[in-house]
Amino acid sequence: MRMIRHIALLTVMSTGVIFILPRLNKLVTEVAPVSVTDAGTGKGVYQNRSRYPVFYRMGSGTQYTGAASGALTRIAGAYAWKTGGTVGSPLISDWSLVSNPGYLYQSVNGPLASYGTPGDSGSPLFAWDAVKKQWVLVAVLNGYAGEKGKTNWFTVIPAGDVNNTIKQDSSGTVVPAVAGGDIVWNYNKGSGEGTLSQDGKVWKMNGFRGGSLNDGKDITFGGKGTVVLKNDVVQGAGSLTFNGDYTVRPEGNQTWVGGGIIVNDGHRVDWMVNGLAGDALHKTGKGTLVVAGSGENPGTLNTGDGTVILAQKADAAGRVRAFSEVRIVSGRPVVVLQDSHQIEGDRIRWGYRGGTLDINGNDMTFHRLAAADEGAVLTSRAGSATVRLDFSPSGQKAVMWHGHFTGNLSVQNNTSSAVDFIMDGGADMSGSFTQQGGGLYIQGHPVVHAVSSEAVAAALRKQGDNSVLTRPVSFTQKDWESRTFSIGQLKLKEASFSLSRNATLTGDIDADNATMVLGSDSLYLDMKDGTGSSSAPVKGTSAAGGASGTSTFRGNVNMRHSSLTVRDHFTGSITASDSRIVVNSENVRLEGDSRLTSSALTVSDGGRLHVKGGLETDGGVTLDGGTLLVDGGSVRNDVYERLLAWSEERGGLNGSGEYDFMTGAAGLLRGYVRGSAGNVNLQNATWMMTGNSSVKHLESSGSALYFSRPGGEFHTLTAGSMDISDSVLVMRTDLHHSDQLRVTESLRGKNNLLLVDFTERSDGQKALNIPLVTAPAGTGADVFSVKTRDTGFSHITPVVRAEQGTGGTAWQLNVVRPETAAEPVVDEVSRPSLPVVMRQDAKTPNPVEAVSPVPSPAPAASVTDVPTGENTGESGEYRDETRWLLTGYRSTVNVSAVRDAGMLMSMGHRNFINEVNNLNKRMGDLRDINGEAGAWARIMSGTGSAGGGFSDNYTHVQVGADKKHELDGLDLFTGVTMTYTDSNAGSDTFSGKTKSVGAGLYASALFDSGAYIDLIGKYVHHDNEYTATFAGLGTKDYGSHSWYAGAEVGYRYHVTEDAWIEPQAELVYGAVSGKQFSWKDQGMSLSMKDKDYNPLIGRTGVDVGKSFSGKDWKVTARAGLGYQFDLLANGETVLRDASGEKRIKGEKDGRMLMSVGLNAEVRDNIRFGLEFEKSAFGKYNVDNAVNAGFRYSF
Repeated sequence: MRMIRHIALLTVMSTGVIFILPRLNKLVTEVAPVSVTDAGTGKGVYQNRSRYPVFYRMGSGTQYTGAASGALTRIAGAYAWKTGGTVGSPLISDWSLVSNPGYLYQSVNGPLASYGTPGDSGSPLFAWDAVKKQWVLVAVLNGYAGEKGKTNWFTVIPAGDVNNTIKQDSSGTVVPAVAGGDIVWNYNKGSGEGTLSQDGKVWKMNGFRGGSLNDGKDITFGGKGTVVLKNDVVQGAGSLTFNGDYTVRPEGNQTWVGGGIIVNDGHRVDWMVNGLAGDALHKTGKGTLVVAGSGENPGTLNTGDGTVILAQKADAAGRVRAFSEVRIVSGRPVVVLQDSHQIEGDRIRWGYRGGTLDINGNDMTFHRLAAADEGAVLTSRAGSATVRLDFSPSGQKAVMWHGHFTGNLSVQNNTSSAVDFIMDGGADMSGSFTQQGGGLYIQGHPVVHAVSSEAVAAALRKQGDNSVLTRPVSFTQKDWESRTFSIGQLKLKEASFSLSRNATLTGDIDADNATMVLGSDSLYLDMKDGTGSSSAPVKGTSAAGGASGTSTFRGNVNMRHSSLTVRDHFTGSITASDSRIVVNSENVRLEGDSRLTSSALTVSDGGRLHVKGGLETDGGVTLDGGTLLVDGGSVRNDVYERLLAWSEERGGLNGSGEYDFMTGAAGLLRGYVRGSAGNVNLQNATWMMTGNSSVKHLESSGSALYFSRPGGEFHTLTAGSMDISDSVLVMRTDLHHSDQLRVTESLRGKNNLLLVDFTERSDGQKALNIPLVTAPAGTGADVFSVKTRDTGFSHITPVVRAEQGTGGTAWQLNVVRPETAAEPVVDEVSRPSLPVVMRQDAKTPNPVEAVSPVPSPAPAASVTDVPTGENTGESGEYRDETRWLLTGYRSTVNVSAVRDAGMLMSMGHRNFINEVNNLNKRMGDLRDINGEAGAWARIMSGTGSAGGGFSDNYTHVQVGADKKHELDGLDLFTGVTMTYTDSNAGSDTFSGKTKSVGAGLYASALFDSGAYIDLIGKYVHHDNEYTATFAGLGTKDYGSHSWYAGAEVGYRYHVTEDAWIEPQAELVYGAVSGKQFSWKDQGMSLSMKDKDYNPLIGRTGVDVGKSFSGKDWKVTARAGLGYQFDLLANGETVLRDASGEKRIKGEKDGRMLMSVGLNAEVRDNIRFGLEFEKSAFGKYNVDNAVNAGFRYSF
């Protein structure tokens, strides 16, 4: 842009002052128009301090500094730089304002007084309008009282004259008729005159006449319409303002150049006219401009407000480009790409305060990102889009992006060379950012300062002023702007990444062969920041001086073959393999589940790792002057209470070998810790050790410590000092070796439990001394107590005592003959009470017995035993320690676990009963309605229940075909059947399903006398899958089978021709296959087994029925009452654990059966049947069952 008119208005006022109103050749896009005062020039108007309390001026005049003594120092001549300051309330206020801002140190002139000098003429004076709540332009400077003077004179803006001048620059308003057709625009370049005409109506306009661009007049369009250019239009400084929706198009390939386009709010203009090379189309106004010309437009676009949609169409040769360059400024505009062919990324620039480029779901490639400041926004508001960055052609070693990535955007920065990419603007993008190769820096932004030349700075330093800067930013400055970055996923591939000061990153990181530093002091500064020119990145270091300048990361890190150093705030989780993690920050918080595989984790240099979720590591945690805090939450004793409930109610291990009561628990550490100079703090947390561990200090509150994994090696935890309360130590022993806790300096605490898992059963022949906990002299015996454990099918209570040695305390296993109750034979497991030996009340922990100092036998040698040497004499007596001794254990039957096991093992018998109940359904149908040979199908569904919370449900499908043989005195039916059963069963402690497939043969003899005999043989295969929570059984998937041989006899006695009574007797003999399960619970070997057995089931009963018939139909209704009973007991179940063997003897059962049903003959060859059943008075009963049958005779 350039000034094309210097004097637009010569108003010679009473004082002879001339007011100058310049005009530019283009609409200004970088800034918004300022409001101009409308208060007029009345006397004293601007002396009203209640409305105009503050005045401020700016300009570019000759620069001085003034001392309080009045001495002036010249700094620079006019136009060297822009400056400004406060001005006191005017002494005179009419058409001019007179003030004395030259009194720099008088409070009336404000905190930063500014006196106008040569070069400031025409510069603005602003006032805060307290009524309008905004700054308004009230006057311009027109004079001063000399270099050493104090007075400035300002001319109030003559608003009326200004508006008149603007009107003189206008050709008027075009308002077309609604149905008048196109507006045709003719223009003569020679005369600079043109017309716009529609249906006989003509509007004149003036353009560039060859002398001055000022000759061009503005045109305003109202209403709606279409403008067609018949000639090229050169409008000079004239602009087009649209107050309605318009289409502007050329008749052929005509062009337009002028001062710019204003599309006001709520309106749309489809602009189909190309520009000229070297000319820029300036667009302002909040409305929408749709650029929809044809081919390659050689002109450029400079937009400062509203929306511009680039929708250029291809020409006949397929060429398309909306503009040769697009410049986005002021922070207000939005540029939207219709498709990916509109413009190349390298042709887009963001100026001061920038604006938004919406690539609208179109992928784009950038070899440069030209953004002046953080106002630049690159987004995709519609569909997802990918921005590809490739800075290799530029040859730069570092590229800075001051702007923002937002929306449905993904960014890929693949560099084959070592190019660093720096973001200090911000991001809010849902897609991913991929950095492959090179380095990525995400950081805050230093506050940009005004700068002077070195000569000016030197002159000021001579006066004692060291505040003037020669560079806009520096690594040592303390004032920084914080930036936020939200990225769906940050992908790092063979790259380095630094999250530096004053930056917050939210999103997940996926790193492969990458180096990451979160809280890095390494960063880049743009040494041309604030100038609007290309950036000049320089690398250096800058550390935050306080908490407000640190970096923050929130998200999950997934890393492979990578390194991660955390020096600032971190909240999230880490999943790592073959990697290294170092924590140096006090503000690292792991939430969710973190898993480290073949990866080293070090907390050092005062770092503090706060585990709120779960942390599992096979490489351990090294504490080198750091602290590990495992925190399960704010609810005190949560883990402690869960442990109590678990030991009482039978939790144990699930199939994967983990403690199931910890499922979903927060504050879980799985791994070992090595750190003689580090601290571990457990707050309502769980630590499952996977290796020998050592710490300087261990603090535990409401937490659980598992020393070893079931089935794994024993582990030792060594602590210099330990404070423990309301916590649980879970240890294991095989009666030869054990887990151990060794505290060398101080052990304090109360209300803690020692839970001991016995993986082997003592033979009672040999006493062993196995130390569990060793502590220094003077340790109280009440630090630990013991509690009954549910292990396998038994309640085991360890007996522990604290033994004082000559100088210390230790808790030790000293296993003697166990106090074990005789193992009972458990009968009838389905009953609510069992004749078993009950355990003592498990809710009250057993106190540890304090005993006098006595020498103890030396323990068997093992890697986990307390070593002899400096703490023991030759006799094995402990000098500096006292030992807790486990003198034995008490074992009683776990009634609930035994009952649950028996119920699960009886599932084969339950399935057998269900099959028996549906065995003879088809033969019963044959007696109700005689038929010929045919096919049939039946579906049955029912539910059942038994004591102990057992219930089941099943769906049983039968299909078959039979044939009728007419013999002397009887009808003989023979047939074949196939069955499928889908059943589900469970109780409070187990659940599962059985899928059964069977096949059988049957025969039914119906004698003319009314007697009948039914025979059937059937084989069924069962696929079973059941999951149990008792005794750590987990999920078992197994196959089984059964076979059946049944016979039923009866006699149908007809009371009338249509009514009958039928006594019945049935006997079913069969076989049920056995099964065996073996597993481990807390390291203890367990098994359940039952053998093949042969059930024999009898049934007696009576059915009554009556037939009803019509012309084309017949229905038989029936009801039955019977009693079913076991003649042989079902099989015996044997349970084994480390405390011995328990046998559950088989039982007999019986139940009353009740049924009602009907069979219907719809046609001669089609029959339906429906029956309802129920049983009662049995240990297992059918709660309800419904059978539906269909037969087709042929």
